Amino acid sequence: MSSTKLDSFGEVETDLTTSGKLKAEVKAKKLSPGVTATFKGESNPKRDGVFSNKPGSKAASVKTTVDYSQDFFAGSVGVDTSFFEYTVLSGAGVIGFDGLSVGGEVKLDAQTRQEVDDYNVGAQYEHGDVTGTIKTEQKGEKLTLSYYQKVSGDQNVGAALSTALDGSDDRTLKLGTDYKIDEVTNFKVKGEAAFKTTGTAGTVAGVIEHRLKNPAVLFALSSSYNVNNLKSYSPAEFGLSLTFGDYE
Repeated sequence: MSSTKLDSFGEVETDLTTSGKLKAEVKAKKLSPGVTATFKGESNPKRDGVFSNKPGSKAASVKTTVDYSQDFFAGSVGVDTSFFEYTVLSGAGVIGFDGLSVGGEVKLDAQTRQEVDDYNVGAQYEHGDVTGTIKTEQKGEKLTLSYYQKVSGDQNVGAALSTALDGSDDRTLKLGTDYKIDEVTNFKVKGEAAFKTTGTAGTVAGVIEHRLKNPAVLFALSSSYNVNNLKSYSPAEFGLSLTFGDYE
């Protein structure tokens, strides 16, 4: 991967993988005060003499986004296209004042033009160390209430409750906290419970992160457990990761 900064324009970043896939990103931050334009392109190599048209492995895709930000308003418009396969137009805007922010977003498939792909609204309120959010998802068919608080300089807690508004009465509750054990070690744990007409399911997951300065390495150990099967002490998932270099 290579990255280049242009003083009069912005940044240009390219990435060529061993499989021949080429990714490029151009970010212009100096077009106008408060305006940032981002152009992302991705090209896949031919397979068996033809380009793949399957979702996620498109021959080429281009995404262009223009963001605008001022003191009390932030908005963006974008175009995401794979040319002959799909073209999605999107727009979003947020107005904020005195800790309260209200906004919405909309997506439209420009090729079908039969109906709006997705639309949602939301609001967020911040007061001191507490943040509360309410937002919709899936064309307003899902409502999520979330709460986040910085309890101390070493600990944060959060919770989110999602409920379906389509009459199914499905709900999901998430609880989580992260705690700074010392200057180089963090501990995070979260729990999730899903209440559906077919039954209840729950998981508990945790991760310990430890940072080394020389060499610069982030070490993480994670595991998750299925609370529906407490007879087994074996984790449902287990992971170990090492991140070298600039991991901040």
